[in-house]
Amino acid sequence: MATLIMFGNDMGSSFLSPWVVVFSPNEQAVLRLFCFHYGGGSASIFRNWSASLPNCIEIVAIQLPGREGRYGETFPDSIREVASFLVDELRPMLDKPFVVFGHSLGAYISYEWLRGVQQRHGLTPLLYSPSGIPAPNHAIEDDPISHLSDDDFCDALLRDYGETLSSVLSHQQLREVFIPQLRADFRILEGYRFV
Repeated sequence: MATLIMFGNDMGSSFLSPWVVVFSPNEQAVLRLFCFHYGGGSASIFRNWSASLPNCIEIVAIQLPGREGRYGETFPDSIREVASFLVDELRPMLDKPFVVFGHSLGAYISYEWLRGVQQRHGLTPLLYSPSGIPAPNHAIEDDPISHLSDDDFCDALLRDYGETLSSVLSHQQLREVFIPQLRADFRILEGYRFV
């Protein structure tokens, strides 16, 4: 079961953040690993990572709106909107050395988040490990698909991602849940421009 974590801030008070899921809270951890999920994913993809890492590392999974425990919330409008909000939202958790991993959409969000953390708070990670996407200064050259009809959108997803999504897209009830989420994630990814 996921835990919504309460952290103290500089004023000694605490808060709960829907953006953060820590599956194995560890107050004795000496390092935090922030994990940003891919488009169409959620924080739960990082659920089992703690079992493969030393217990001195606490995994902090970022949960975007509109999925899992945040189902029904409005999807974000842009990568920069998410990253900018997270700069201050996650600040209380940057009280220990930290490492950052982001995959695909999560790589761009985490990259923009880290830029903001460095600019606003003067902090940098021990390691940043983006994966599954070109460097931000290289435009993605795929044709946009987020504007397509549901059927055409699904066809494009199946063409590009094949078996990965076929089990989800072949069931009408799952499509009703995941198509809006996938479309929203593709929309913010397609709208991202490196500055």
